[in-house]
Amino acid sequence: MLIEGTNAVSVRLAVGGYQFADPPGGWWDNNWLLVRGRVICAEGEWAFEDACLTTSEAEQLGDWLRAAARGEVSPSTPSEDGSVFPDICFTDPDIALGVAEFDRALVRLRIHFSLAAAPPWAEEERRFVSHQFYLLVDMTGSDLVLAADEWQEDLRHFPLRSP
Repeated sequence: MLIEGTNAVSVRLAVGGYQFADPPGGWWDNNWLLVRGRVICAEGEWAFEDACLTTSEAEQLGDWLRAAARGEVSPSTPSEDGSVFPDICFTDPDIALGVAEFDRALVRLRIHFSLAAAPPWAEEERRFVSHQFYLLVDMTGSDLVLAADEWQEDLRHFPLRSP
């Protein structure tokens, strides 16, 4: 899926496959997905690949994107110390998302990157403290729905696997 902002920020996320092609067993091992990311912003660009979402979390991400596009996710604001926390995060904290602003013409997403998904130039504290490196991406609600549709289509090839 491509989340491309009117503010020259783009984030491409794709499922690269299950972490284990022949899983050793158990729900967790059967359902970790490799996520490939490519990010472009004013500071530079980087790519990552990590098993950072389960099949069910990946489904939740698509649902959340649609809810954000409809204005059903309340914007979050920084805490008194300046920390910003996402609205949706997952077992592995590599990626997380929040809504910074919403109006009928624009959704300003906050996409958080930590650990393996953080840019190589990020300060160590922001890279390894979950969710404190993020980019703002401005886009229309309809473009966000298109991104969610693309994500759901990608996930169709990676259904929930039983233990």
